[in-house]
Amino acid sequence: MERAQCPANAPLRTLRGWCRTLFLLAGGLVLACCTGRAGGAGVGLRGDYYQLQPAAASPTNAFAGLPTFRRLDEQVDFDWSGTSPQPSIHPGWYSARWHGELVPEFTESYIISVESDGGARLWLGGAPLIDAWGTAGSNACVVSLTAGARYPLVMEYFHGVGEARVRLAWSSASLGSGPIPKRSLYPTEGELRPPLAALKRVRGQLRLDWAGTWRVESAAVSGGPYELLEGGRAGGMRADRAGVAQNYFRLGGASAVPGGGWRVPYMGMDTWYQYVNRARASDLTNNADYAAASGLAGLGWRMIMITDGWQGGRVNGHIVPISQLFPNITNLIAHIHARGCLAGIYTEPYPRTSSGYTGSGGFLEVDARDFAAWGIDHVQFDMPGCDNTQVKLGWVKTFKKALVETAPMRPISIYSGGWRTHLADFDPAAIARVVDGWRSAGSACSGTGNLTDLLAYNRIQAWTNLLTHIAEVRFPTGVGPGHWQSPEWLPLSWSDIPDLGGTNFGKAAVGIYSVISAPLMCASLLGLVPGSHAYEYATNRELLAINQDAVGNPGLLIVSNAQYRVISKVLWDERRAVALINWTTNTTQDITLNWADCGFAPESVAVVRDPFIQQNVATNAGSWTTAVPPMSALTFVLSTNAP
Repeated sequence: MERAQCPANAPLRTLRGWCRTLFLLAGGLVLACCTGRAGGAGVGLRGDYYQLQPAAASPTNAFAGLPTFRRLDEQVDFDWSGTSPQPSIHPGWYSARWHGELVPEFTESYIISVESDGGARLWLGGAPLIDAWGTAGSNACVVSLTAGARYPLVMEYFHGVGEARVRLAWSSASLGSGPIPKRSLYPTEGELRPPLAALKRVRGQLRLDWAGTWRVESAAVSGGPYELLEGGRAGGMRADRAGVAQNYFRLGGASAVPGGGWRVPYMGMDTWYQYVNRARASDLTNNADYAAASGLAGLGWRMIMITDGWQGGRVNGHIVPISQLFPNITNLIAHIHARGCLAGIYTEPYPRTSSGYTGSGGFLEVDARDFAAWGIDHVQFDMPGCDNTQVKLGWVKTFKKALVETAPMRPISIYSGGWRTHLADFDPAAIARVVDGWRSAGSACSGTGNLTDLLAYNRIQAWTNLLTHIAEVRFPTGVGPGHWQSPEWLPLSWSDIPDLGGTNFGKAAVGIYSVISAPLMCASLLGLVPGSHAYEYATNRELLAINQDAVGNPGLLIVSNAQYRVISKVLWDERRAVALINWTTNTTQDITLNWADCGFAPESVAVVRDPFIQQNVATNAGSWTTAVPPMSALTFVLSTNAP
């Protein structure tokens, strides 16, 4: 890549004259590899988004910790003024980092520009191209690019308050001008480029420098195979240490959460409750396609979960899918990823699962490595029937260790069911340290779970079953970023089944799940259609923001008696989300919220906001009372200042 020397990242309006400088690395080491496929089939860049705390937010710590969420962005051309990238991100104080590769379609000179309100910087081909960090405005540079070459690209953006705009654009003689389109952008999962690894010369030697301690791997070509250089190295290393044949580096492992660690509860769909054991690859691709096309994936509905019934046996010791249902599992997972979604899969540590399919018993490490090689992002590792917590912990640790060793650069999370609270050795804190999500009760509804069968399911039975699962939630042991407890399936689409009581049941469930910080997994994203109550709830940004709150506090049980319960959750900005649950099946309950119970000063004047209708409904001093119908729950957000 030839790069123009642009004085002080000259603004577009003052860009004049430039000289070409061929960017080569010492000893023949080149981070921008000029071989690869031609442009035109790209899908976008991987975007990592970070919520920042206002009191400590600054450009110097804009990327501390784990991302709040990750998604595929077709291009970088956003105006989030008055809103935010996703419900888990508050409109003020956040940052974003986009990773990928740029593949030009023409060999010629390009003007590449970055526009932002709060600051941005751009690396291309391993070289710092634009640095306007902490400075609003438009900046540009001229580069000479080769058609079909693959240039590693990293762009960063910092936003404080006020308008929120960011844009990555280019112009050339053949293309005209505009945002760099998705057809020229490719995500590079796992390959971390500058600024995590910043390039510089020290006494004539080329160095890669980074913050923190990382596992270091290198490869001759993009995509690998990668070889381990260092198991954990702090600060940096000589870039030519691996020899002239090593062109690509990636960092990971030591600074990541091993095995997964969802910063906020995951969201998506679980095939069992819609398709039972009859799900096909087309059902998964249809859900992923709809998530991307409808915008649901952008709101966080990204997990596409293949539950029990996919396993077709073993060949040479390796588990294989049922070929009639899943003819090519790796192609299916690649399709899900291409839609900006994540792929999950189900197994049990027994020779046969509860439904009679091939389990992972005796093959825990083999299956973990195969799942990681397929590209799986999430594993549901259920353990029904075992009455020894320590045995279960051993199974999960063995399985997770193999996942991490196989895919050290890529987080793979584990959700585990079957923990039995009545056992003497039940230890939720120990469970939380091993798995990324768990439940202690059985499935969230009885029978097969198929929605057709649920039409005949008595509403009282459904309500009682839901409350049984809510009662199993342990407050607050082990809950927080990376570790979520869940009643499992979210009966979101039940809200449109009249036999289950109209809208109240689904409204109650999604409100409760949001306040207790449980993952939101519905039966089918295809069931979330405009005009339905399910869609209304699934796209309600205020409601999702409670569940996806970046701080990740658990919900706390603050009131409990035979008639009702109140759960309260502290949000990132000190507001409180509360769920008022009428425990009875036939009596309306007047439930009083005392501000002192919620953590406010007793004499405070608090505003009560209903996130379902997105309106303030009361302003009271000291307390507030409202009527909650039987077999339902109401959710509110409390603040000492009106939003």
